[in-house]
Amino acid sequence: MTASLATFGDVPQAVAEYLLARNTQLAIGAWGASTLDQGTVLVLAHKAALRSLSAEGFGEICEAMVREAQCLDAQLQSAGVLSRFEARRG
Repeated sequence: MTASLATFGDVPQAVAEYLLARNTQLAIGAWGASTLDQGTVLVLAHKAALRSLSAEGFGEICEAMVREAQCLDAQLQSAGVLSRFEARRG
């Protein structure tokens, strides 16, 4: 799994709507949210069985997930929810 580095007390409605819309379009997985002590973390999980994947296929899934997480970070930044500094922390 890969996750956005954004944490929220509550996920803003615009972010939730964006993630639900993206989930209808993603072939590789789906966005979800997990609540932790620090807040809510956005998580992108793939849904491919690892046993049936080649190394090349797994690499392609990882690359697609990274691109998707980068698109989410760009959306969060443009909405003012995530600053550039927060996007680079880790």
